[in-house]
Amino acid sequence: MYITIKEGNMDGYRVNLESYGKDVVSFGRSKDNDIVINSESVSRVHGCFFKENGGWKITDLDSTNGIYVEGYKVNERIVNNTTEVVITDRKNKDKNVVITFAEDKQLVDNKKVQKNGTVATFSKVNSVFVDPSEVQKATLGNDYIDSVIRGGGLSRGSGIVTDKRFYYRGRCYSKKAMKTDQEWTVDLKDITCTGFVYRSQLILLIIAIGAFIAAIVGLFDNEEEMAVIGVVIGLIMLILYWLTKETIYYVTFAGGEIGVDASKYGGTKVVKEFDKTLRREKDKYEHRKM
Repeated sequence: MYITIKEGNMDGYRVNLESYGKDVVSFGRSKDNDIVINSESVSRVHGCFFKENGGWKITDLDSTNGIYVEGYKVNERIVNNTTEVVITDRKNKDKNVVITFAEDKQLVDNKKVQKNGTVATFSKVNSVFVDPSEVQKATLGNDYIDSVIRGGGLSRGSGIVTDKRFYYRGRCYSKKAMKTDQEWTVDLKDITCTGFVYRSQLILLIIAIGAFIAAIVGLFDNEEEMAVIGVVIGLIMLILYWLTKETIYYVTFAGGEIGVDASKYGGTKVVKEFDKTLRREKDKYEHRKM
């Protein structure tokens, strides 16, 4: 799938999504994205393209200006030859970014182009973080890679899957609910399993249910004050319950495990695409060694 990126009346820049060799391709203003679009209307990590069932989708990653298709703001959309995605600058309509799609293999695959401030380029893996002889396949936390490899940004961290290893540096969550800053380089052959663990503070839900029951009892006993207090406490506990829910993605290997909060990396769907790439590269690596 080829995409063409235009800003206002600029000539189009074409990039082949398949050329990245991975299922999730990020785009945004930050240089750590796979596709860098240097435009004021684009957020640092604006969204991503991800491959699913042989086709491609575009997903908005909580950007400021969002993505629009046929005039409607969308969070996710399957793309094809007729799709036109618009990123609208509310202050300056001339700065709109338009993305169109085509499956024509004769289109030019430009790995890096630049004109009037708009850039579409492959991300480069810093050799300090990843062995330069390896091929990058997927990244987790694109917006933080640069700060991580320079020694900062550990509160969120970044992970990279190559054709040989999984690299991670940043905040890790253990299954005992502990948080530590860690740095790992794991051979794909040593990874034993991956998966998601869903955490929640059940005590908050129990308190909320108890408070609502107390409110109902207060209504039957004509204790209005008791009913109001019960509803207020119940709502507060229910909100806290939802706010403290976590989805932790784990990579387990011989000698340890890496756990990251999926909500900090674009949500479960984005992390699942990363996990799919990691599993596929592990299978490829094992077959090469057989």
